[in-house]
Amino acid sequence: METFYELAADPLFWKLAIPALAVAILLALIWRGSVKGSAAALTLAGERMGLGNLPPALIGFAFLTWGVFALMLLIGLYSLIWEVIWHAAIPESEKDRLWNWRFLLAQLAALATVLGAVIALPVSLNRLFLARRQTETAENQLFNNKLNRATTDLAARHQVTREIGRGQQKRILTEWQDDLLTRAAAIDRLEGLVHEREEEAPRIARTLSLYVRELTRIYAPETAPKDASAAELRAWARGIQPVRPDMESAAQSLGQLQSPQMPEAEPVKIDLRHANLQGFNLNSLRLRNAQLTGAALRLVDFTNIPQIADHLGDVFGDGTVILPGGHAPDHADWPAHWPKEELSHGDFMEKWREWQAGLEGYEAPEPSVGDG
Repeated sequence: METFYELAADPLFWKLAIPALAVAILLALIWRGSVKGSAAALTLAGERMGLGNLPPALIGFAFLTWGVFALMLLIGLYSLIWEVIWHAAIPESEKDRLWNWRFLLAQLAALATVLGAVIALPVSLNRLFLARRQTETAENQLFNNKLNRATTDLAARHQVTREIGRGQQKRILTEWQDDLLTRAAAIDRLEGLVHEREEEAPRIARTLSLYVRELTRIYAPETAPKDASAAELRAWARGIQPVRPDMESAAQSLGQLQSPQMPEAEPVKIDLRHANLQGFNLNSLRLRNAQLTGAALRLVDFTNIPQIADHLGDVFGDGTVILPGGHAPDHADWPAHWPKEELSHGDFMEKWREWQAGLEGYEAPEPSVGDG
């Protein structure tokens, strides 16, 4: 207790305790939002200094500390100036006077320098914040320009000139065709942009998924021969080639958009419903979160494709499918809604459509161009 009384009797204690108490009360009011508009004002001021991620109370404490420090330096500067003026009026020896004068001037210069740096600190922080924001804006604009150019090239077309007819009937025909080379390059650039900014993967996945689905409206899947045996169906399936190389490239890029290091804040959703993937090479692709609802699988060997296991409940197949791990229809993982026998083409189509009709929220695909 004696120590406390001695401390309380010291004037310096109250000079420090009262301002500290006032600061604590002010920070508490700011924290609870009792001071009208103070928290919002501090947050706005902090954002202009690049401190927007800090809580308002901490921002207020930083500004208060800066203000107290600047005020102390300002008071010290004026006190030192007054001391320089007052010192000149005090008679003393010439040698002591010259030495003290030089020392006071050095103190004055040092204090003025520190005060200038402290006052300029908010301005410097604001300038750094604006420079960083300008840099981010320029980078975003450059990225969006590259993304827009690549997206525009997905619809690239070029003129093709060819001769038709013979003899006097020969004439030159000029027509527009899809520029497959430019489109393939655009797909490759879109995949490269994901590696540049992984958070843009969902946006690019939606674009490529739409590209594959829309081309499917024009290029419908080939229909399997009716009443064909399983061996004939396998031979037919092996002979199928991708209808267009750019569609295959887009599907392959979709499977490369996801990586283990990618943030999970917004998962990459790949929507390939009703898409024509006949003949595509989809080995080693990551199709997590892909939507394959309502798809049909026949004559497919998924032995080395464990990724498809999460989608088996959303698709339809028969006994011609081999499950991941080489499992046959008698395995426990065989989907309950899949027939275990090899169905004929007609029976498969009938049961597939029946199963699709029972899917909740399933939308039947629109007829492709040329379906008649």
